[in-house]
Amino acid sequence: MTGEMQITYDLEVTLTAPPGGILDSIAVKIEFEPKVSGCLIYGKDRDGNFDFVEVHGNQEKLELPFAHPEIYVKYLNDLQHIRVWTLGFRDSGR
Repeated sequence: MTGEMQITYDLEVTLTAPPGGILDSIAVKIEFEPKVSGCLIYGKDRDGNFDFVEVHGNQEKLELPFAHPEIYVKYLNDLQHIRVWTLGFRDSGR
């Protein structure tokens, strides 16, 4: 996927992490309702290209491989409610 591609999403979230494309990853906790649902989480790498992670069920800790804190969530499997907490992040050390 390139940075210019259009994606369809249900929710846009800015995680608590530094902006500017300096991150290696962002650690999050995710809760779904119902718990058997899931989502695709899109984010951008350092070059501005979109990547995604598919998540099913509640996750205590998940590393999102994104350089930017803005994420876009596409609901799957009848997802009705989602909560996302930032647990931490790793920066590139630049």
